[in-house]
Amino acid sequence: MNDDELKQLWQQQPLRNPDKPPEQLVSAMQRQTTRFRRTLLARDGLELAACAVVILIFGIYYFALSQTLMSRLGDLIVIGSSIFIAWKLVHTRRSHSPAPPGATVVESLRAELGAVRAQSQLLGSILWWYLLPLAIGILVCTWG
Repeated sequence: MNDDELKQLWQQQPLRNPDKPPEQLVSAMQRQTTRFRRTLLARDGLELAACAVVILIFGIYYFALSQTLMSRLGDLIVIGSSIFIAWKLVHTRRSHSPAPPGATVVESLRAELGAVRAQSQLLGSILWWYLLPLAIGILVCTWG
């Protein structure tokens, strides 16, 4: 079979009616996107709490336990990295908010697609904005 025969075969197939009405499909989509946003909110909450704990621990090390300049510099790098991580998570969430309640299905899908793409970009670059700054700070702290 060549391409033209496949196109004709595809075009000759009868259209099926969807199994579910459009209203039910839209409500299912809204449930899934709500669940996705709640999962992201829970993850971001845990990450922000972890950043607060890291800032607290390394702040104690900076003010009370670190004695060398290099160790204190490492503490400051870890604290700064944690602040940057928290900012990055909050900034991404705020810049990709859900569609307003009266939005059309297309607008809602575009908003969700933007949020998913933003999360994908965060995960794709996690080495540079999440792991590497913390690792550098811990290495400098350990070296000191």
